[in-house]
Amino acid sequence: MSKKQTRSSAAKTSANSKVTYKEFVERAIKSLREPPYKGIHVVFSNFNNAFRQYYGEDPRPIVDQMVAEGFLVLRPARGGAIIMLASDADEKSKVKNGPSAVLAKILTQND
Repeated sequence: MSKKQTRSSAAKTSANSKVTYKEFVERAIKSLREPPYKGIHVVFSNFNNAFRQYYGEDPRPIVDQMVAEGFLVLRPARGGAIIMLASDADEKSKVKNGPSAVLAKILTQND
């Protein structure tokens, strides 16, 4: 097998393989956000359409899983949601919508 054949087969393999969901989402957020904003709107930025085109599946369950893992922070917004990397989000955004914050409100509410 010559070097030329090895290179072409390696190029085909890398061209046919897809990036991981996390890598795709991270690249999308970093390339589509507009400063000073830290996140992107999943509909208005066309993130959802790009995800469907690339993977052939709906992004919602994948994004929800990444939120549950703590990789992303999701905030509901008109017409969809805003997603941002958890590493870029401030502590207020991370805790604001989490179950711990809701539980704290329920338990500390005065009658």
